[in-house]
Amino acid sequence: WYIAVALIGSNLAAIAGVWYFYRLRMITEMVIFGASAIVSIFYHTCQTTTACFHLGLQRWTFSDHITAGFVPAMLVIMTIRAHTLDSVVQQLRAQWSEWSDGAPKTVGSFSALTPPPPLGRVFSIHLGDDVSGVGGGESKPSVARRQPFPESFVNAVLLDSRWTNGITYVYLIVVVLSTICHPYSMQNFIIILSFGACVILFKLVIIDRGNPEYLLKRISVPDLLVGLLLIGISLIYFVLDAYLYYALFHSLWHIFSNLGVYFYACGITKGMPGHHSPVSEFHEKVRRARRRQRTLRERGIW
Repeated sequence: WYIAVALIGSNLAAIAGVWYFYRLRMITEMVIFGASAIVSIFYHTCQTTTACFHLGLQRWTFSDHITAGFVPAMLVIMTIRAHTLDSVVQQLRAQWSEWSDGAPKTVGSFSALTPPPPLGRVFSIHLGDDVSGVGGGESKPSVARRQPFPESFVNAVLLDSRWTNGITYVYLIVVVLSTICHPYSMQNFIIILSFGACVILFKLVIIDRGNPEYLLKRISVPDLLVGLLLIGISLIYFVLDAYLYYALFHSLWHIFSNLGVYFYACGITKGMPGHHSPVSEFHEKVRRARRRQRTLRERGIW
């Protein structure tokens, strides 16, 4: 019975991730992650007891491997679309439509994928700031009023957003084909993770042009590092459970991987409405506690 409790109960660690996705109103991610945990609960219930809910162990195994494979794929897609530019584009176009007809309609021109400045600067330039001459042209509008972005800049942002959508669809096709061809083997996870790493690299280096300042603004580094550490440890447990103490190491795989997904999601959603940084908040609480202790000691109370 304790094996069943460990394998089934360890999936409850996914509650943190499900709550966070709901907090961000990321319903698709919430459903995928929650479904993976629920299927895992039913699979291990069938594996350790006689309750298989009219499906049989083989079907539950197949379902568990498929849903588990879509979780790392979801993280990869979240990474390359963590700050999709669609919302920024909508604000830019709204501001563009309100621009006075008497103001010049362009300040130079540039082509998408190679614009000066890089697209990463879309997050370092505040909406409404004066961007006179940002396109490299000779004409510079008057700074009597703060000017919006030029239309050519908006078009470049749109094209880069379409590039992001394109690599997302390509990656999804690879994930689906890999899951169908190798649902029961480690090859599926290796393909999902390795191709996902290549897609993330393409997104950061080619599309985002490797702008470090831009990356730091969209990533909460402490949470991301904790998430990667937990996921790395969980992969070690995932390999060990095939050789040693399956119930123990597989339960640890559940706990560390689910918590790793939670911290990883916190790390790549910085700036989104409802963002939560557990590492930073914990560090701040520790600093406040130490400051309070220091104050009490100075007053002779502690």
